[in-house]
Amino acid sequence: MIVYITLLILTSFFSYFLEITLKFKKSFFKILAFIFVLLPGSILAGIRDFTVGTDVFSYVVPNFNFALLFTKFSDYNSYISNLIGYGYTNIGIIRPTEFGYNLLTFLFSRITTTPRWLMFTLQFATLYFILKSIVFVFKRFKISITLQMFIYMSIFYLQSLNIMRQALAVAIILYAILCFSEKKYTNYLFYQILAFLFHSTALIGIVFVVGYHLIFVGQRNLYLKKWFKWLIIPVLFLIFGQQIFDFTFHLVSLIPGIGNHLASFDNVGGILFRRMIWYLLPGILFILLCLLNLNFNTNAIISNTLKDKWLNYIALISIITLSIFSLYSFQTVIPRLGVYGEVWLILGIPLIIQRIDSRMQKLYTKNIVILMCMVLFFYYMYSGNGDVYPYTSEILKNLF
Repeated sequence: MIVYITLLILTSFFSYFLEITLKFKKSFFKILAFIFVLLPGSILAGIRDFTVGTDVFSYVVPNFNFALLFTKFSDYNSYISNLIGYGYTNIGIIRPTEFGYNLLTFLFSRITTTPRWLMFTLQFATLYFILKSIVFVFKRFKISITLQMFIYMSIFYLQSLNIMRQALAVAIILYAILCFSEKKYTNYLFYQILAFLFHSTALIGIVFVVGYHLIFVGQRNLYLKKWFKWLIIPVLFLIFGQQIFDFTFHLVSLIPGIGNHLASFDNVGGILFRRMIWYLLPGILFILLCLLNLNFNTNAIISNTLKDKWLNYIALISIITLSIFSLYSFQTVIPRLGVYGEVWLILGIPLIIQRIDSRMQKLYTKNIVILMCMVLFFYYMYSGNGDVYPYTSEILKNLF
């Protein structure tokens, strides 16, 4: 426990240091502060035992050890790419993974015999794109880097120790959409493809682009009188989740190139609602904050300012996210797609706090958010969610 708490404190401190240095002109200190924010979480991911995180012993270690047996990447990738379900070998069960992850795994298998550097790099890259997105929002809207990073580390970091490929794809898609918002369409396309190469679920980025077009180009707003009509969507997903799930399976099965990932749709049963509420809590809090900060002089949830359009956009994403998370009642793999939407709350929650007029109300709201983050942090830790707790590291133990 003390390891994760120390990490949260260190990352928050270095994030505050970065926030201060960004106000200065000396690039050296900016780069130094940026790297220091990334290192603690990446090092912790790299030196952990292979029992920390279900996916570590599910595909990271076996697929890496399998790569050691090959001399050509084409042969290794061909075997992985042609898997339907799982591959049973003399070194264990091999899981199907995407081209980008296969390439990274193979490259590290050329320079080391342990997957620790691979685990470090995956976490470093994930945090890099998250921090790039956070700095982007800081420069545009002057929103605290420290608060954004605190929200990410509290809610998402522990999950990223398990769903490593998807966590990286989530971080890349977040930054890709921000590039799209700057009309850097080539950059968006590059990062969209890059994310897909690490996790096929990154195709959901296209949905976010459509949503962006509706809000920013189509001038579609979530009006107060229509708000509850939008909220009915997660309820419908909760009621008709099995039918929606089956329809999605048949739809996805028509997409070329991802047939070997259809095992993710296996009906392995859902989770109890009291566990599901922890996934729904951040999105529900964000929506409540939006409702509590409506401008009651108009019928719109938000005005046409750039900040408020972003809030409108993130509100739309939150509706989609709550709908996806509601599928946890029926299955436990596909609902992870909701993380692509939930991660937007690291930008959305600080934005709604900034919109509050009263300084005292801002303080109360910030304290509520921090409290929620801490509750979720300890829940994800103690629940053993994805086998990320307890944290053990022989390397760390030998050092001390």
